[in-house]
Amino acid sequence: MRLATIIVVVLVAHGALADPQTQLIGRITESKSRRPIQGAIVTIAHDTTALEAVTDANGLYRFVVPDENVTYKVTYRYGDVSGQGSANAVAGRVVMLDGKLEVDSESYIFIRDPGPITPPKMVKDARRRIAPAYSDTAILEDAWTRAWLLLDIDAQGTVTRVKMLNAPGYDLEPIAIRQAFQTKFAPAHDAHGNSIRSLLVWTIEWPSYWYSIERENPPTAIPDDLELLPCRGSGPLKLGSFFDAKYRDCTPPDLTRVTAAKWISKP
Repeated sequence: MRLATIIVVVLVAHGALADPQTQLIGRITESKSRRPIQGAIVTIAHDTTALEAVTDANGLYRFVVPDENVTYKVTYRYGDVSGQGSANAVAGRVVMLDGKLEVDSESYIFIRDPGPITPPKMVKDARRRIAPAYSDTAILEDAWTRAWLLLDIDAQGTVTRVKMLNAPGYDLEPIAIRQAFQTKFAPAHDAHGNSIRSLLVWTIEWPSYWYSIERENPPTAIPDDLELLPCRGSGPLKLGSFFDAKYRDCTPPDLTRVTAAKWISKP
């Protein structure tokens, strides 16, 4: 199992608007429902200057810019959905620019770099890498496969719900979901050391059952030499080579499923 992309929701507060400063302010909402989008990333740019903010619970963003008449390019995005516009800043004035995105913010989680946030870490026995259970189908077909999931991890390190991004097949989906809910994490922390909720793209890998058996490796433990094996689709196997006896599944996560997949709650 491997920790992959870190997914974290980071919010900023909407400050007071009374100061006579040059400001760009707006609200980002969903196109159909007009609900405010919390966590949309808004960027303004002019020449070599670029500033970024994240919308608050009311979908609001705010920039305080230099007191000069300048046209800024404004880009707003939520996940892989984006929009753009332009705003003519006027010295000493507040300029409004709203945006709409065709997303469902209640089911969509955006992905961004965590910055100063410490990501969650899986709690495990460091002496060995534990493999999940195999289904009868995976054993009979000697499959090498993996699952990618999106985990919603609370501030205590408990997985509260999951999304299936890449299904492993071979009747392994229920096992993957059960394994995800059973796995404990050290929670993510913010820049002040406080435990926070986080979202994590996470993978479970099933090496070929009989590959493990033939190498006298218990099927409950992940082999140590996985990085030496060729990925599926990388070229012909070197017949007779001990390490090239099987293709490995190196499929990356399907991040388009972050939007399309449904949340599965903890039973």
